[in-house]
Amino acid sequence: MKSFHCNHCEQVVFFESVSCVNCGRLLAYLPDRQSMGALDAGYRQCINYSQHNVCNWAVPVGEDHEACLSCRLTQP
Repeated sequence: MKSFHCNHCEQVVFFESVSCVNCGRLLAYLPDRQSMGALDAGYRQCINYSQHNVCNWAVPVGEDHEACLSCRLTQP
């Protein structure tokens, strides 16, 4: 099993985590880095997290899609 760390404070985090218990930063899975990390200026939350609280993947700011790569593959 791959372990993840908050890229702000290095606290161990889990794939399902949405915030760091140590520093409080908002976390998301960063698919282009294949890692969990604190959301920064280069990423935004997937629309399914902000609307339905069901996805913790990030979308790079430069992408036109509102949904992350994973949700785009599973939506009809």
